[in-house]
Amino acid sequence: MIMKGDNFSVIPLFSKPLFTSTCEPSREIKARLKIHIDKSDWHINKNNTPVTTQRTQNLNILNEDDLLPLKLSIIEKFNYFKNEILQYKGNDFELTTSWITATHRYNYSNYHNHSNTMYTGVLYFDQQPNQGGISFMDFTPRHYQINIEENNIYNSKEWIVEPAPWQIMFFPSSVYHRIMENMCPVSRYSLAFCFHPVGDIGSGDSHIKFKKVGNDYGIS
Repeated sequence: MIMKGDNFSVIPLFSKPLFTSTCEPSREIKARLKIHIDKSDWHINKNNTPVTTQRTQNLNILNEDDLLPLKLSIIEKFNYFKNEILQYKGNDFELTTSWITATHRYNYSNYHNHSNTMYTGVLYFDQQPNQGGISFMDFTPRHYQINIEENNIYNSKEWIVEPAPWQIMFFPSSVYHRIMENMCPVSRYSLAFCFHPVGDIGSGDSHIKFKKVGNDYGIS
């Protein structure tokens, strides 16, 4: 029996890191984002249901010249995450795709993850109360359904984050997540993006070298 004062430790083996910070751009960049929202063509899910979130047809929106300062700020935040937290100092990463997501009233998305990328990020704009958070779900099979007295990092299969205005987050692209329902009359907008490692990766018979060719990537 463990008594008060006994020494013990619990290690969250093989955890999925979720990095959060703030990344509020200048007033000028906020105005430019508003222009992109107003002028963009929007992609609607093939199911064409009224509850589905939408995204810009432009999947490289951070490559627009007027958004370069924001792109550089996001890369700076990610580099801190990958260098200081993950200690991936030996590899560079490229920001690949980027798009704006629109979640209108009563809209939400289904659980999904992102392929052909290693880390995914999202920057929330002027987030309002009741606009819906982001839910992360662990779909690893669990063979027992145990009654839980209090959810914590060791027993939970779902984590919900209610983002603050201009909050930025990064997480492994393999993690399943969804946009929760927007219960606010005001539409919610966010900017999503993905990061892929470039340069020399691995060693021996697992060695590959990614090089960027235009907006595409190849193996040399």
